[in-house]
Amino acid sequence: MGEHVLLVGMMGSGKSTVGRIVADRMRRPFRDSDADVERRTGKSVPAIFAARGEPAYRAEERAVLCAALASLVPSVIAVAGGAVIDPDSRLTQLGLIRVCDDANYFFFESRRYGGEGLDRLPDLASRWAREVFGVADAGPYIAPQPVTGPPAEITVSLGVGENASKRIIRGNSEGEFECELLGLLAGTGATVLVDKGAGAEERARVEAALQPGMRTHDGAFAPFAAEIARSKLFVGYDSAGGHVASACGVPLISIANGFASERMLARWRPNGTVIRGDRPDVLGAIREALLQ
Repeated sequence: MGEHVLLVGMMGSGKSTVGRIVADRMRRPFRDSDADVERRTGKSVPAIFAARGEPAYRAEERAVLCAALASLVPSVIAVAGGAVIDPDSRLTQLGLIRVCDDANYFFFESRRYGGEGLDRLPDLASRWAREVFGVADAGPYIAPQPVTGPPAEITVSLGVGENASKRIIRGNSEGEFECELLGLLAGTGATVLVDKGAGAEERARVEAALQPGMRTHDGAFAPFAAEIARSKLFVGYDSAGGHVASACGVPLISIANGFASERMLARWRPNGTVIRGDRPDVLGAIREALLQ
């Protein structure tokens, strides 16, 4: 048991949450590549992207990953998703990408496909599938779990995938916006279901902002995704929930904040109403969207 354990996934997929559990059970130290980059540079990941661009961040990411793998102390390491497609990263050198013959290996290189255009990732993936496999009508697909009980008219997620810059924070008022947002949704008279999320921090925010009569989901994401699929509207920060709603054709209001660049915002936007978090009156824009 002297080897490192590496957890790889996209932002918000649960690497840090699962990693800490695994590290505790294996009695090993836990390391997070994003946190190591921030300690090494003294800047947040979004700040590095904004000031120096993605190549500079990937270089920092490679440096901290190589240092972690060189350590003689076996650790559990949460690795940013970009490391597996970086040709200079140690993960690629270890051969952890291809698990089959080259003839059967297909990879959608989302960061490069489409050049510098601003097309959404689902649209790019559809185009790629058409070019590579000849699939004319490829598109996002969700297979929701069976659920019982009455559906909520509005589903809500305040999750930010451990990226606090995605939240709307006014001055020193930590949860004021979220309380006002749920108050606005309560005022519609619709039934509302709010996801409590995967961690203690999100749970505390949700419980502080809940309005009387609102229901909550407390558990795995898959059952909540099924609730999103049968709701009439999804509202929340830019998150997996918004992309589930987009794939299911559910109308949505997505609050996009803390994006590193305009291209990132364009690429990751779901198919629905996207409200920028840097506009003067975010809550007013949401109110207008609810009336449409």
